[in-house]
Amino acid sequence: MAVQRKKLRVLPNPWLHIDEKGRPAGTVRLEQPGNGTAIHGWVGARVTKVTEIEPPKRVKVEGRVFEQKHGIHDLEFGHAVEPVTIDNTPYYRKRVASGDLIAFDEATAQACGISKTNFVKPELLLEQIKEAAIKQFDAENGEGAFEALADIAKEEAEIAEAVAKSVAEANGEQPAETSAEASEAPAPELAGLTLPANGSEVTAELTAIEGATPLAEIKSDENGNAEMTEHTAPARSKRKGSDQ
Repeated sequence: MAVQRKKLRVLPNPWLHIDEKGRPAGTVRLEQPGNGTAIHGWVGARVTKVTEIEPPKRVKVEGRVFEQKHGIHDLEFGHAVEPVTIDNTPYYRKRVASGDLIAFDEATAQACGISKTNFVKPELLLEQIKEAAIKQFDAENGEGAFEALADIAKEEAEIAEAVAKSVAEANGEQPAETSAEASEAPAPELAGLTLPANGSEVTAELTAIEGATPLAEIKSDENGNAEMTEHTAPARSKRKGSDQ
């Protein structure tokens, strides 16, 4: 009898969902322990930017502040470009079999019920999924919608970059690294944050506004997956989908 593979090697599927700004935003949540506790985070993905869309509504009663309504935030995700190691569980096997996660090698594919003849190399499979996702996005939002949103995003980034550079120069500061310069640097495992697989912790605080109380803290586990611990009640985002 074959010995069951103890670990799976996978890649996230960014094209599982395209958000309203045309950004790949597909995520798969980490498996929950089922003991009454909750683990916040995604397999091979993390939030790279939080933009406040609508502030929370708070009221003060007898000197105490209560939050009546959570703020709404736009979330931007970064995805791993290197394989992530996860436990071989029914939850994750189902995710791989459905295409929510991408099997990185044949052994992982076979452990998840994908035959050797049906295994597709991850880079090729992701290109196929991307093409199909964009086609579906355009079908739902109008021909050329994805490309139009990509052009808008590029223009907004260039404007923001130019403004930041002007402000820095006016203040006599060193301009921040431009996106063009950043693209020349080696890509980390997760954009903006490398999560080592040796169990050491790397943290990054997410803030809705600069100087605000951190919304959450992200740490890596021993397998390099991102785990998020919230410091305040979780805010709703404009991102569609429930689990994704």
